[in-house]
Amino acid sequence: MLQETTTQWDMTNVDRYRSLDEQYFVLALIIIFVVLSIKLLRIWLLAPPFRRSLPSDISNYRKRLEVSLNALAHWLWLPTLFWLFLSCHRLYKLFGELELTKTIPISATMGNLRDLTIYFSLALAATAYALLIRWNLLTRLTKLRD
Repeated sequence: MLQETTTQWDMTNVDRYRSLDEQYFVLALIIIFVVLSIKLLRIWLLAPPFRRSLPSDISNYRKRLEVSLNALAHWLWLPTLFWLFLSCHRLYKLFGELELTKTIPISATMGNLRDLTIYFSLALAATAYALLIRWNLLTRLTKLRD
């Protein structure tokens, strides 16, 4: 004798396939983290952190700090820009799908909006990382000027 069972789907715990634009976004954030870490390590190799001693070639060190600060100003906005592209693309797809249906499924809308907030927090984390590196370089540069 077969038993009938009913299954309820919990949409918050269902894993779904990540789209290609989401995978590109995560890849771009990983690249940004790696590049910013390399820039920070280059400065730390010239003058290790938490030491009072300055490098022997102060003019080269100051020039490297200024170049890194200028480059960080450009890298700072990339995570937010990537998130904006991802958000626009996701909203375009969402509204295109909603246009085809007669009713608006609230679960699909809320799931997409939840994903956008998750990616926004990732972009903010990458931006905060860039700001912390910039702050570190600025404090080093101000110590050289004093």
